[in-house]
Parts: sequence; C-alpha cells; structure tokens
Amino acid sequence: MPTIQAPTIEAHRALTTEQLLDAWGGLVRQQGYESVTLADVAEQAGLARTAIYNYFGDRESLSFAWTEGVVHFLGPEVYQRFMAHVEPLCSARSHPSRRTRALKSR
Repeated sequence: MPTIQAPTIEAHRALTTEQLLDAWGGLVRQQGYESVTLADVAEQAGLARTAIYNYFGDRESLSFAWTEGVVHFLGPEVYQRFMAHVEPLCSARSHPSRRTRALKSR
C-alpha cells in the first residue's frame, strides 16, 4: 500500500500531481514529446506504472495540464486568452472526431 506524503489526501493528490507534471516537463525536454510514455513519467515521479492513471487518463491529458500550468504562470491575461482558444477543444475532449472538427475550425 502506498504511503501518503502529505497531511491530507487532498494535499497528497496535489503533491503527486505536481510531481507528475514536473516529471512530464523534464522528460519531454530531454527526450521529446513522442518518446515519453506515461510509464516513463510514473517512474520518474516515483509512482507505480499504473498509479498515474489515477491522475491522468492519457498523455494528452497530462500534456494539457502541464501546458495549462505553464500558461497560468505567465499571468492572468495570457491564461484567459489561452483558455478562450482551447475551450472548444476541452469540450470536445471526450470524442476524437469532435476534437478534430474543433481544431479544423480554428
């Protein structure tokens, strides 16, 4: 059974999410986007290979969360503009053909 690394479960989840995002960013810089697997990220963050799926369902979700964090860091105006452009993609995330249509309409 994994140990909780924070005073609360919510804090533990936040800490683990941050570790996963940091691992993703570092691995993508080192190896390139196409080469990084979720198993690589989990290992880098010190998690069991399947535990990452409790936080992110796929590479796209992890990549989007990392990008959103970077853009949010740049300031509220940049973040608002970013979210305005990607909101159609977010609503289309559940179905690939809707995501493709949203991308083509940009």
